Amino acid sequence: MKHFIISFIVLFLASLSCMKKDENVSVQNTKDSLKDTTSLILSKSTDNVEIDSTILRTDSRGNILGGDMSDWDFDSNSYKEIQEKMDVFVSPYNGEPMPAVGESFYYEIEGSNVILSWFTAREIECKGYEIERTQTFGSKALWDKVGFVKGNGNSNEDHKYEFTDKNLNKGSYNYRLKQVSFKDEVEYYNLSYDVIMNDLTMMRQPKYFQFYPEYPNPVVQKLNICFYVPKMEVVSLFFITGKDTVYILDHMQQKKGFYKFSIDKKSLGFENEINRLYIECESCNKKKNFGDIQF
Repeated sequence: MKHFIISFIVLFLASLSCMKKDENVSVQNTKDSLKDTTSLILSKSTDNVEIDSTILRTDSRGNILGGDMSDWDFDSNSYKEIQEKMDVFVSPYNGEPMPAVGESFYYEIEGSNVILSWFTAREIECKGYEIERTQTFGSKALWDKVGFVKGNGNSNEDHKYEFTDKNLNKGSYNYRLKQVSFKDEVEYYNLSYDVIMNDLTMMRQPKYFQFYPEYPNPVVQKLNICFYVPKMEVVSLFFITGKDTVYILDHMQQKKGFYKFSIDKKSLGFENEINRLYIECESCNKKKNFGDIQF
């Protein structure tokens, strides 16, 4: 009887061991299945373009969380310093002339100079544009005239204007255009952004092209795309999908400097997919001029 009880206990324990082993095998098989499914989703290809199985994950402020560091073309040693000073990036104008000057008024920084540009598609009795600059002292903004650019009178043709404010010191500036007619009627157009002149914007610019990580990645509502070009050149920025090429910047000439696009995810029509963003310019590294973005 005693031997029977011992044998029963041994068989019972062995049975439990087998059940636990089978359970572990089942759990592992489930994990492997999920892993294979995830890998299949992330490694899809679009129009014969190989998509990486992972992305470079970033948060809403541009901090790198992990993932594929081979995506994008940037100096990872200096990225954190630049990422903490996002005010160095300006929004490139897309080159389409606007009837309203204020809609096409933008700036670029080159060393200690600020280059102001604006476009017109139509002008009526336009004598020209006075350029005014301000620095805020207390609660009062004091505007100073720093230049004048002659207008084109009456015109229905496209015109681009440019003015360079030279040899600025460190600080925060804003600009406005004072459009003056031949009848001395005036209209003002304010620059939408403060111009920040600091060590990074004035001196510590990269020597080479940089395609900074898009953020946040995966995209929630908006995607922020940043890059730096070391000289004036033609730049294209686009997605290649299975159906079309979606341009964000279509062969537009850009001056030396930092650039940033903020784009609403809905405007692109991408959902539950990974798409590869390409940038083309003379300075681009041909091997790394892309980045994968998860929508």
